[in-house]
Amino acid sequence: NMPAILGNWDKIPALDVDYWLQKHPNMMVPLDVGTPQERVVRLGDFLSDLGSDQEGEEGQRALRTRYLRSIHTAEWFEKENAAIVYPEVFGKNHLADETREYPHSWRRWYELFISVRECS
Repeated sequence: NMPAILGNWDKIPALDVDYWLQKHPNMMVPLDVGTPQERVVRLGDFLSDLGSDQEGEEGQRALRTRYLRSIHTAEWFEKENAAIVYPEVFGKNHLADETREYPHSWRRWYELFISVRECS
């Protein structure tokens, strides 16, 4: 029941759970942003807990009921952001069109969301 973050489409790196665990286990990330339960944890701890059957605080898996959302990859994970391209099935990325007047940050705007089905 490990969540998939991005698929293995052509030209897109496999940014799955194992990738994030290997490359950024110590990155401090916010969970439940904008809620009273907001907290900051190590990405590796969060991802490990998602796949765990171990009970955590108050009889529940400590981080399994949390979610990571709205992490702008350009700000948090520059290398990964540069590698992401839209699959052809999505069509042209109009935000990347330099003739259109969009804020520069929108041109490579991707967000990282991670949660388990129970949080969806």
